[in-house]
Amino acid sequence: MNVELSPVLGAGVAGVAAFAGTPLAIRVARRFDFYDHPREYRRHGAPTPLLGGAAVIGAVLVAAGAVGVSGKLLVLLLGAVALWAVGTIDDRVAVAPVWRLLSETALALVLVAVGLGWHGYGAGGDVVLTLLWVVGLVNGFNLMDNLDGACASVAGASAAGIGALAAVNNDFIVAALALALAASCAVFLHWNLAGPARIFLGDGGSRPIGLLIAGLAIAASRDPLAGHAQLPVGALMAGLVIFDTTLVAARLIYGGVFERYPNFPYIMAHTGGATILLFERLDNGYRLFPDCRKYISKLPSEYGKKLYYDSCSFGEPALMLAIGSVGASQILFGTDDPFIGADTKHVTRLSIADTDKAAILGGNAMRMLGLGREPAKS
Repeated sequence: MNVELSPVLGAGVAGVAAFAGTPLAIRVARRFDFYDHPREYRRHGAPTPLLGGAAVIGAVLVAAGAVGVSGKLLVLLLGAVALWAVGTIDDRVAVAPVWRLLSETALALVLVAVGLGWHGYGAGGDVVLTLLWVVGLVNGFNLMDNLDGACASVAGASAAGIGALAAVNNDFIVAALALALAASCAVFLHWNLAGPARIFLGDGGSRPIGLLIAGLAIAASRDPLAGHAQLPVGALMAGLVIFDTTLVAARLIYGGVFERYPNFPYIMAHTGGATILLFERLDNGYRLFPDCRKYISKLPSEYGKKLYYDSCSFGEPALMLAIGSVGASQILFGTDDPFIGADTKHVTRLSIADTDKAAILGGNAMRMLGLGREPAKS
């Protein structure tokens, strides 16, 4: 077979396999009572079959066999199967978080060992960057799987972008595997967005999907001539989940999580994404739409102002907006160390009181963790 046709074959085979496999996964889940049952933090109306991950990952494996995946990509696939197993067990009996994290860490190190990690940042930097990339994306996609269609839609879009990049670079097997994942996710959505959903991905789907996106983004972006530009290219391919902070914040607020757990010290990464900018829009949703008031009793901005936000937007206008909106007492010092040095200048240069700077640089974190006195306020 002409290798240039591999992407077409991979997508086609995966699509057919997912179309046949998803209804089968629904039947198997019903046969063995493998359901996601409604509970306090899962508000779907009725028990819903899991095992969507088996349908999606199974379809990708069939496509991989059809196009002849081998070497590093085969290791990546085996890692996805391992995460599928851990995730499926977790869906059934709950696996302790430490074991989930250890499995993700081990797989990230395996990818580094076989040459499917980031490079160009020094030996230690390559390992740390790949570790954070893999663990971050695996958990990012898992976090997205709290809204029907979100995880599969974002994964499908990311995988399609990765496939296109790989095809342009004549890396047709990477393109085939990425487009196989995109096709599987697209077909799966037919049942996941049925209204109500007829099947969920579960941890057995979202976590291996995150691993595949992480590994394929590295494979498609790694160009020796690109140097440090590889990472931004990879981030663009997986960017939808990287910049998902705002969506998750809105979901947690409207879903009543902070209504039920008002003292939970939740920290929003990257200064909350666009969350603070959208406070008034979220409040308008509460005022106008009954569904937005279903689980909460006050304006979304009131919950948002009690969250903590790290300082990793770095820009002075963004940080001043955050301080003006939620107060300096809710800002925690954050860095992108080791990739960008742990420099405090983005805080010390702000036109705010020295007591507020001290609070951001450590006092707020100590108060949040119960390690010291509440910092003085100006």
